[in-house]
Amino acid sequence: MLLQAAALLVGLAAGLWPQAIFPSKSPAGGGALPALQALAVSHVIFVMLIWPLILMRAAGGKAVRPARVIVTVALYVLASAPFYVAAAWLGDAGPVDVIRTAVYVACLAPLGWAAGTYMAGGRAGSSWVLLAMLLVVAGVPAAHYIAREFLSGAGNAGWLWPLGPATGVWDVAASRGESIVPRPLWPLAIYLIAAAGIALARAVIGQRPNS
Repeated sequence: MLLQAAALLVGLAAGLWPQAIFPSKSPAGGGALPALQALAVSHVIFVMLIWPLILMRAAGGKAVRPARVIVTVALYVLASAPFYVAAAWLGDAGPVDVIRTAVYVACLAPLGWAAGTYMAGGRAGSSWVLLAMLLVVAGVPAAHYIAREFLSGAGNAGWLWPLGPATGVWDVAASRGESIVPRPLWPLAIYLIAAAGIALARAVIGQRPNS
């Protein structure tokens, strides 16, 4: 809980200095403080990178119990609510913006859970799962930045922005007040499919010693 609170606090504080966190040539922007956007980015980093490591270390090489994960997720949600309220107030965001952002982050939670439970069992390829999560969170935004800044003539790399969860949630959390459904939906579909794939691999590899 403390690690999530620390991550959200850092994100909330970063939202008070937009000139320091707006990426160069970012498609996002606006006059209001990006408090909700910065908070959402920090929450995505927690869900995709920190939470899987917490699950892995807490399990100590044993399988993670689903009931324990459900209770933990409920506590995480309750603990994050005050931060979202504060970010909405600071960034002049509406309830719809907060709900839409929370829905986006919630859709990433299955991937964080799948990665954490896979690594918790000490299965083969655990380090590759962690590397893949790191590349998704940091590598995709880096590729987008490089493409826009240095490879503008190589083609349209705009699709990389919504694909990255950290950059995608930046747009989703922008104050638009249109719908509680985060758009575009295709990046979330990819991550939900990836979560199902990791969960399936965990089940198959976990059954091999007994076969």
